[in-house]
Amino acid sequence: MTVGNQWHTELAQKLVRYEALFDLYGDILTVDKLEVIARHVATRWKYIANVAAWRLTIVREGGWLVMDASRGEVSLSSVDTLSGWDAFHGNLKRPCVYTAAHSFDDAHSPPSYLTAPGTSEIATLPICRAGACLGLLSVAARHQPFCELDHKFIRVLGTQLAERVSDLLLRQAAEQALIERASRDVLTGLLNRGGVVERLNTQLALAERSQQPLSILLADVDHFKSINDRFGHLAGDEVLRTVADRLQRHARSSDSVGRYGGEEFLFVLY
Repeated sequence: MTVGNQWHTELAQKLVRYEALFDLYGDILTVDKLEVIARHVATRWKYIANVAAWRLTIVREGGWLVMDASRGEVSLSSVDTLSGWDAFHGNLKRPCVYTAAHSFDDAHSPPSYLTAPGTSEIATLPICRAGACLGLLSVAARHQPFCELDHKFIRVLGTQLAERVSDLLLRQAAEQALIERASRDVLTGLLNRGGVVERLNTQLALAERSQQPLSILLADVDHFKSINDRFGHLAGDEVLRTVADRLQRHARSSDSVGRYGGEEFLFVLY
């Protein structure tokens, strides 16, 4: 092959990879479901860069979301504690590249699928925003190490993927907060009347279909009006908060407890 023909061939290959990158980039921006986004990337990243397996860890409220992908398959999980590998490279806040000959200690070893037979190189890319590390991307190459263009595409797509996932997680958290606010009693933190009645209707329908028993309990605080009259409404509010806290702590995880109205509480036991 002449130098000119080789140059044209390499250019054509680069254009194909750029087109695949932009197509996937567009899909990431238009899809709102994390599972679908992860599946798109898991099945198509290999056509853009020499990525055979990857792991993305993103900060979320109360922990982290972890996306693991290998051989076109992807899984999503929520964790409370980072693995040694993710914690170490997240704190490092700089990219790293490891060859197949590198020996990892147990405390900082990567996931096994990143070191599967045939792996030639592992690269890590911390995803930072405003000086804070919001996630870590780890990618593995098979057979041939990553070339310069591979690293470029990994940075571009990896950063976009991480930021998109982070934005969707923030949106989900905000939507959940609104739902909680709409279904929770402001004073006690229990389900409000609408929330607990909705839970009751759901469990009644489930009990009818499954022919399983369901118990309902309505209780109130005796002589509550006298507390308000004698000590004031602020003291009454404190009593309601204390009662609600004790009810919630002694309820089973499968039970629902709500403030039905005033000093009345409704239990849905199943």
